[in-house]
Amino acid sequence: MQISYELVRELFKYKNGVLVWKKSPSWGVKKGAAAGYLRLDGYRRVWVRGYRYYVHQLVWMYHNGYFPDL
Repeated sequence: MQISYELVRELFKYKNGVLVWKKSPSWGVKKGAAAGYLRLDGYRRVWVRGYRYYVHQLVWMYHNGYFPDL
């Protein structure tokens, strides 16, 4: 499943070079916290509605309106 542009804009905002939660997700992450977790390879991943996404791809969608082709 690919995440929609509307959902990315609803859940996140891009602030000072960091993707942050616009509102608190139900599992205890606070509003304004950096989205995702840091992997050992240096990439950040985030869970959204049961799917994992790379944060840099969500930032691309946030700015460009579509999910990058892989």
